[in-house]
Amino acid sequence: MDADLYQWDVTKILEETTEPEYPAQTEFTRKESLYMRIIDYFDKGKAWEKATELCKELAEQYETHTLDFLSLRNILLKHATFLDLILTVDRPTPSYFRVHCWGQAWPLAQRNKDWIVQGADWEQISSFSERMQLLYPSAQLVNSNTVPSFEAMDKGQYLQISALVPMPDLTNPIFSTVGVAPRIRQYHEHHFVKQFSYQIINRKASGNRQGNSDNLDEISDIWTERRILFSESPFPNIARKANIVNYATIRSSPIENAIQAIKSKNDELLALERRFEPLSYEEKGEVNVNSLSLALTSVIDSPLNGGIHKYKDAFLKETYVAQHKSNKDELEFVQRLKSAIEDQVTIVRRCLEIHEILVSKEMKPFHKSLVERTPVLDNRLIQVFKKNFAEELAVLRPATPRRRGNSTPAKRETQVTIEKPPPVVKSPPTFIPPIKIETAPAPIPASVEHPGSMSRSSSTSQLAEDDPSRLSIDNADKESESPVTIRSQDRRSFTSRITGASVKGIRKTLSFRGRKSGEIP
Repeated sequence: MDADLYQWDVTKILEETTEPEYPAQTEFTRKESLYMRIIDYFDKGKAWEKATELCKELAEQYETHTLDFLSLRNILLKHATFLDLILTVDRPTPSYFRVHCWGQAWPLAQRNKDWIVQGADWEQISSFSERMQLLYPSAQLVNSNTVPSFEAMDKGQYLQISALVPMPDLTNPIFSTVGVAPRIRQYHEHHFVKQFSYQIINRKASGNRQGNSDNLDEISDIWTERRILFSESPFPNIARKANIVNYATIRSSPIENAIQAIKSKNDELLALERRFEPLSYEEKGEVNVNSLSLALTSVIDSPLNGGIHKYKDAFLKETYVAQHKSNKDELEFVQRLKSAIEDQVTIVRRCLEIHEILVSKEMKPFHKSLVERTPVLDNRLIQVFKKNFAEELAVLRPATPRRRGNSTPAKRETQVTIEKPPPVVKSPPTFIPPIKIETAPAPIPASVEHPGSMSRSSSTSQLAEDDPSRLSIDNADKESESPVTIRSQDRRSFTSRITGASVKGIRKTLSFRGRKSGEIP
């Protein structure tokens, strides 16, 4: 890139150029303009991840080097726009092919060379082969499983094309971090990759024919070779092709192929579950669930001797286990196959719950074409699901009920019951008896001589003389309440009245004695 040849220097002046056409300007401005041009091209190609990297670099220069906050604002807004497009826009998946040129009739630059070529979006191998045939009309197409003889290669020109499957780097945080959006993960599964693979099928007679079904014999005889190709540069790139620098081959037995096939289907269903599960909680309009419906139909309502049933009949029967008792590796593969099938049953059950909520009325004609006399697909799928996977469902625990919006209880076969909390039994209040409180009368000063002739009866009579109404009230209280049940407030008032009457009696006595002795006039 031309931009890599320049530095972020605001003092150096560059001369005017014609290709590309730029006036005389500083090195910083020249590199900035090139970056803006590259960002526009990335935007047109929907490579927004690459565009965000350049936006980050420009934002750092604006913030720390030139302090141009207006440009910083603009580039951050553009960066935010790209992030929004990454999260909301569904981008097409590119196709990759291996192209091998056999024969001495090819030009020297292409003779016996291997390339990985990026095709058009969603392009199939048939259309790609037609395009290559138009480019090289004299070349003869050969099958990917065959290799021309040396005599034919000396004079001929052969073209071998194979469809490739990208192999992303699973150590990338995009795949290991929990909570990454499925759209972002799916994009990285087909972009920024350097490893690809394709499969070659070899049929070998096992020698242990079961004699009941030709289909089972074919399954037990299929051995595969998975060839892994390492490209020179990652895809996608500007040239849309790269040389192959290394190869690797992995051979798999029939039971390993069965395990891989079931795990691939499980991964597909998990991706669909992550995609449609958030929609089942939202109250939106109709949702297109065609992909989920087709995936569930291919697993649940597979044709006779197809799907999981062919693997169960071929590898999980007692006869097969008895034949491989001495082979520990084969018995381990049997257990792994059982676990993969159980995992698929659990995933399918969860997907059925999501499908039941999101399916629309417009989908019913399509579902009716699958099963006659079935007005609703969900009930039919659940019946077939329970019938075809009865053994696995008997072992697995029932699915955990989930609460989702827009669910119709009348259509659900398994109703979600909400347990009511047990009623709270209120215990009777504990009776606390009142506490008898005695208030001591106020002490009499030492200088005052207490009259020895005064008693409780005299104080009471004196109280009657002072205030007869109070004595009558106190007597009524004594008759109506026992001493144990007298309230504290009444008790305090009663005691204060008794104490007040005693003090008044003492004052009168002292006053009488003083007058008698002549001390008080």
